[in-house]
Amino acid sequence: MVRELEAVFKGKRYSFAEHWDQVIIGYRECERALFKFSPKNQHTIERLTDAIGSEVKLFPHVHVLDIHELTPRGTQDGEMKPHVDSVKFSGGVVAGLSLLSPCVFELHHEKSPARVHLLLEPGTFYIMQGDARYEWAHGIRKGAVSFKGRDITRTRRLSVMLRDFKEDDILQDHHMATTHNAPPTPPRQY
Repeated sequence: MVRELEAVFKGKRYSFAEHWDQVIIGYRECERALFKFSPKNQHTIERLTDAIGSEVKLFPHVHVLDIHELTPRGTQDGEMKPHVDSVKFSGGVVAGLSLLSPCVFELHHEKSPARVHLLLEPGTFYIMQGDARYEWAHGIRKGAVSFKGRDITRTRRLSVMLRDFKEDDILQDHHMATTHNAPPTPPRQY
């Protein structure tokens, strides 16, 4: 998977301006259709979607995020500030496959002082839904952090993100299809 994504990002520069949602700094990103992945990586992504559940209607593209690594000056430029993914653009599921580097995934409850830290090793797959999706902000700090007494130095990190459609979007697609006397066509699921 990493080798294939390296080719996708080849020649693309990291952006050190804030992302449109002012959450990510020091990143590259792209959306990639499932059919553009190699058969082996298509199978991997299909296994991830199976873990989410067949009743969830996922976007037909995965979101790939590449967060910058440690610089020669010893500073980490890439960061994902604590946030709740925009409800304008996805539904109740946000899931990610972590690649390349371990990191500490920080979750902060929006309405209380509660905090949870999770160590995401390369190959970790996480799913946020329900309260975890809507009430807990998540982020990855720049710089070294400690996790249960162990220093975790995050280098470059790739993540393959899967999101579902908002229920309103599914209903709107259904309405559009039925008002044109065509059979309803649900969003493509992989």
